[in-house]
Amino acid sequence: MSDLLRERRDQEFQRRVLAALERPKPPKWTAVVNSRLFSVLVLGLIGAIGSFYFTNYQKCLADAERLSESWYRLTREAMTRHDAIAWTVANASSFDDFRNIKYPSVYSEMKDKSLWEILREKRQIARRIDFKPTSSLKMSATGDMRYSADELEKYGGIAVGNVRHDLKDDELESARSFLMRYLNGVFAEYRREMRLWLHPRCTFTTVAKSIAGYQAPIITTSLNPAE
Repeated sequence: MSDLLRERRDQEFQRRVLAALERPKPPKWTAVVNSRLFSVLVLGLIGAIGSFYFTNYQKCLADAERLSESWYRLTREAMTRHDAIAWTVANASSFDDFRNIKYPSVYSEMKDKSLWEILREKRQIARRIDFKPTSSLKMSATGDMRYSADELEKYGGIAVGNVRHDLKDDELESARSFLMRYLNGVFAEYRREMRLWLHPRCTFTTVAKSIAGYQAPIITTSLNPAE
């Protein structure tokens, strides 16, 4: 009797050990994850995402190069127009001299654009440029740049090619004085801008923002290596 009881206990012990060692059946989703089809789909998705990102990265680089070139060209064109205004400031005998300025044009595609339009396009491109890295680069003015709000309102249009029709020639000297100070600041800014080097900033964050439709800066600035 004791042998039979001992045998039953051994059998029960073995059953429990085997039950403890028996591996539970994996859930059904693991079979799907481990399937070849799932692996192919995942690899395909990763490849598609990578290809989509690379395409937009390349577009970011191309856009940055295009905008940088446009910014330089617009700057040179605007500076040439302002040179013509500065010459007229020094030699004008009436406001008609400002109204009849024959603006030289550096680039043929810009010859029909007004100075105001050129400056507007330049400001639009500047929104895509991060100037913070060179914010410490100061303007090098060669004279007084101070002027009043009233002067700016009355004569400021002349600096972008728009002369008010109500200006009388007896105000010419006042306008000349304002324009000399105003243009001094304008050319100081041009000199600062000409020392900048623009290059693409197409980081993962920048590209992701562009994909999402956000007009993030895709150009950054540094001091021109030639300086």
